[in-house]
Amino acid sequence: MANARVAPEVQAHLEWIGFVQPTGLVVSPAALVRAGAILDRRDVQGQLLLKECVVERAADPDSQTKPFVPSFETFARKVLGWCFSPEYYAGTPECPMPAELQVTLPEYGETL
Repeated sequence: MANARVAPEVQAHLEWIGFVQPTGLVVSPAALVRAGAILDRRDVQGQLLLKECVVERAADPDSQTKPFVPSFETFARKVLGWCFSPEYYAGTPECPMPAELQVTLPEYGETL
């Protein structure tokens, strides 16, 4: 059986997902590409911003240090450009979640 050639855009997502070692809900690389989420492998500015958010730390005294992001909020603000202003939150009493953004999963008794 011959290996199917994987599109470079899909391969980039496969590599990224492998780096983050995801648990829980994960979107497939093909779905990310269809949605227009294309990774720029030459994003030097993004890499520099990420480097500013990472520190080296050991999980225990006997292990080697590994890159670690100590503050998700700092990472989200600097690297992703997120704003944490309450006026942009949804799903709060002041700003309820719009119905068109909700999906009910009756078989699980959950709403996303």
